Amino acid sequence: MSKVGELRIVLLFVLVVIALTACAEPDDESTESIVGSWVWIESIGGFGGLVETPDSTGESHRVVFEANGEVTFYTNEDVFLSSTYSLGIDKTIFAEEWLPVVYVEDSSFMYAYSFPNIGQLELKENVSDGFAHLYDRE
Repeated sequence: MSKVGELRIVLLFVLVVIALTACAEPDDESTESIVGSWVWIESIGGFGGLVETPDSTGESHRVVFEANGEVTFYTNEDVFLSSTYSLGIDKTIFAEEWLPVVYVEDSSFMYAYSFPNIGQLELKENVSDGFAHLYDRE
C-alpha cells in the first residue's frame, strides 16, 4: 500500500472517531449534564439584591433532574415540587444571544442554566426580580 493510501486510512479513522465523539450523549456524571442531584449553595437576587444561603435561611434545598425528564425540588428533604422538565435554547433577559434553558412544567419560571465551575449548576429565573440559584453536584 502506498503512503498516500495509508494516510487516507489514518485520516478516515480520525474523522470517524471525531464524528462518533461529537454525536455521543453526555454522561450523567459529566459537568455539562444537568442530570443528577444538586445541593443548594446560595441564591442571589430579588429587587434588594438579597444573598440567601442555607445558614442565613435555616433551610436546605436540593433539586434532582432525572434522565427520563422528571425533576424534583426539595426543601428540608420535603418535596416542594415534582414535575417534568425539558431543555432548550431560548431568548432570556440575561443576554442578547440565546441561552440554554430548562422549562419546568409546573413552574412559572423558565430557568437559564449554566455550569460556572466544575460540579456546579446555576439556575437563573428569567424575570427581572428573580434569583440566580447556585448548586453543587451531590
